[in-house]
Amino acid sequence: NKRFKPSAAHLEEIEFYFFANTDDALAALTTREVDGVGFIPPENVVSVDQRTTPILALDLPEYRAVFFNVMSSSTISDRSVRQALAHATDKQAIIRETAGGYAAIASGPILPGLLGYNPLGTKYAEDLAEAAKILDLAGWKLSAGASIRAKTVTVKEGKKTSETELPLALTITVIDKPSFVKTAELLKAQWSRIGAEISIRAVASEVIQKDVLRGRSFEVLIYNETLGADPDPFIFWHSSGSDESGLNLPRYANREVDALLSEARKTIDPEKRAALYRDFQIPLMNDLPVIFLMSPKYLYAVSSKILGINTVRLS
Repeated sequence: NKRFKPSAAHLEEIEFYFFANTDDALAALTTREVDGVGFIPPENVVSVDQRTTPILALDLPEYRAVFFNVMSSSTISDRSVRQALAHATDKQAIIRETAGGYAAIASGPILPGLLGYNPLGTKYAEDLAEAAKILDLAGWKLSAGASIRAKTVTVKEGKKTSETELPLALTITVIDKPSFVKTAELLKAQWSRIGAEISIRAVASEVIQKDVLRGRSFEVLIYNETLGADPDPFIFWHSSGSDESGLNLPRYANREVDALLSEARKTIDPEKRAALYRDFQIPLMNDLPVIFLMSPKYLYAVSSKILGINTVRLS
């Protein structure tokens, strides 16, 4: 458009190339067949010569989180267990080992820079001593010589009741992809430090919707959720989304949260919406149906001869 102000575009044309896999795309970047490649996996960053082709790490409206199905077992329905697991989680290690450092710590359902962000990052900081204290007070004891905590519970069979030891054992379900499986393995190692026994169940990505999400057939789930440019959290956290077709994965229900999210949808005043979104996150994080882990970056390698790129976030 020659009439574009303040001046006409400096590019005569733009060509798009499509490749069957990442290796082919990066090979084309190396031979200068293309000037840029998007969505580079962190493990492939080392193959890019950043002296001539720097990599932009752009923010994504997306987070990876641990969702607790609080209806799945008496163990995970115990909030003290979820709190202890949160304090035993080393998010920086997960970012380093699964994203090559190309991610930011996520502390809530609304990410920094988006409407209603509430900085809640210090509420469940890594603290193994605090995690152990919480479990001890809740009755999850670590016996001498044992590596797994257990709690004495009462079991009723007919008219008879008896006491038994319930081990602190959980199963993490993940998509069968390297990054997700690695995240689960890291959490298994981290949570074992406070006496939790963790099993990992990897499910093929093509069947996870039908076999896991729809029926909420998980105890603990590692999953990514993508937000829009307008981070309306209603669909993820309002109790109306708890059925099989909804996106409220942990089937979370809180009347205060429902009221705040519903009210936010009734106003177009951004300041009022932001305040309501900030408020909704407080009871959510107190109830802790989820541990937010990280927000991954979109890695885009582009030739240094391409100027004027000032994008910091994709929406």
